[in-house]
Amino acid sequence: IATDTQTINFTTKGGDTVSERLITILGPTAVGKTDLTLRLAKKFNSVVISGDAYQIYRGLDVGTAKPSPDELAAVPHRLIDICDPDDSYSAADFQTMGATEITRCNEQGIIPILSGGTGFYVQALLEGYDFSTEGPDAEVRQRLEALVADKGEEALLVYGEELAAKGGITLKFTDKHRLYRAIELMERGDYESLTKPTKQGLRYDGPVIGLERPREELYDRINRRVDTMVANGLFEEVERLLAAGVSP
Repeated sequence: IATDTQTINFTTKGGDTVSERLITILGPTAVGKTDLTLRLAKKFNSVVISGDAYQIYRGLDVGTAKPSPDELAAVPHRLIDICDPDDSYSAADFQTMGATEITRCNEQGIIPILSGGTGFYVQALLEGYDFSTEGPDAEVRQRLEALVADKGEEALLVYGEELAAKGGITLKFTDKHRLYRAIELMERGDYESLTKPTKQGLRYDGPVIGLERPREELYDRINRRVDTMVANGLFEEVERLLAAGVSP
């Protein structure tokens, strides 16, 4: 595929087996992923698959920097506005849905563009993470939510580290939702799922393009984006969601 500046090459992998094709665009907030994604998607009549963990929620538009209505209309987008704000959604869900969309595009002769997004979600899809087959435990989640509400996220991390120490492992993350899952597994005594190799290697044929900018320029773009979000109704969006009964 020839772009304005380079050629994107695809190769056949796995002997006679042709891997599904995918272009992936990664980078930090406000680096310019959307602009490049839309330019390539228009040029190649492609489909954009969102790799963002929150753009899947209806009504969370301004705060998630969701593509504008004009951008959404310009090229087909997938995995945007597919859940209500209080619906449960996980990296495992994204992996399954993303893989389905990639297969559908390839069957139609379309090379999809995955635009990330949430790093763990994208990595889980690209590298085929092996997620535990057991789903979330509602009772454990409620108990952990109560712990966070009462004592804060620091207490959740302390509890997670205590369980990890009992199993002789070290937690490699601190974000709340991954801690929830890790604590569920450790309370079951399943330390293996947190330590065994989970990657299959890259599953798709195509480039993973990482975008970067000088830090000062990137921070300026982020600051200007926040100003634009506020001007476009960020606070009003939050008020509207809360008034509709969405949990804070």
